[in-house]
Amino acid sequence: MLLASPQPSGTGTVSTRTRCIPATAASNFRASAVSDLSCIAVSTSHPIRALLDEQSSAVALASVMTEFSLRPVATVLGGRTEIYEDNWADVAAIIRLDADQFEPDALTGVAEYSHLEVVFLFDQLDPARIQTGLRHPRNNPDWPLVGVFAHRGPYRPNRLAISRCRLDRVDGLELHVRGLDAIDGTPVLDIKPYTAEFAPTEPTHQPRWATELMRDYY
Repeated sequence: MLLASPQPSGTGTVSTRTRCIPATAASNFRASAVSDLSCIAVSTSHPIRALLDEQSSAVALASVMTEFSLRPVATVLGGRTEIYEDNWADVAAIIRLDADQFEPDALTGVAEYSHLEVVFLFDQLDPARIQTGLRHPRNNPDWPLVGVFAHRGPYRPNRLAISRCRLDRVDGLELHVRGLDAIDGTPVLDIKPYTAEFAPTEPTHQPRWATELMRDYY
């Protein structure tokens, strides 16, 4: 569906700004011509505009729940070959971009940054082990029961991880890094340079158990 709203133009006439929502959303309004059209234009003053806005919001929400297919952009090489926690600071690894998708110029400018943020998949975690309810972090009974979105463990609905690591150098399609808590063969979904301005601008706080958990992580 094409939603059109009049906008003043520089010439004193009225131009139209449009945005599209699926035509299926229009069927609820029983407009006689909609069934045979992929789009319908509605002015901001039209009496069904409010209903259209409500419907488009519902469609937008539904689209958030859509399943997506992601193609890894790189693979982690080296580093640890087994999953275990702590002491990641000096673990060296390589993030190698997929040569079928990228040329070395995809990394132009990256060497000017000291750190990277890497999004990767816990691909070796059996989806059957995902836990969305309460659990003790690292199954430590001394730490409180918390929900899945209150810890950074791998047992997550989409098995996604985001980590920050130190960049040592760039070589062709390879990023040589340290402190990346991903094991050999891990698929990487995205790589971003870390910029200080994305850090919180105000003081942060966290529960005591999280500080204890992370004490020896790096």
